[in-house]
Amino acid sequence: MVHELMHYEEKLRKKELTMNWVDIQQTELSSYWQQILALFSIYQMIYYHEEVDQVLFDHLLPVYQHLLLNRWPTKMSRGMVSNDRKFI
Repeated sequence: MVHELMHYEEKLRKKELTMNWVDIQQTELSSYWQQILALFSIYQMIYYHEEVDQVLFDHLLPVYQHLLLNRWPTKMSRGMVSNDRKFI
């Protein structure tokens, strides 16, 4: 499973692949690894100065959303930055 994840990570890093939430679900990785892959995909968007996919962000666990909002607050859209969000 980790080898498959690292294959995707390499493709994302080199921008040979982009992934949305549907693409990530189709990998059939466990939900834990899908979360990591979603983080890799969002980082790719940030690194290449693309808009962060709201749907992908919304499927992250609240703790990962919180980390992204704290690390890259200017990269997140207004809909992602909300006082109503509950973090675990």
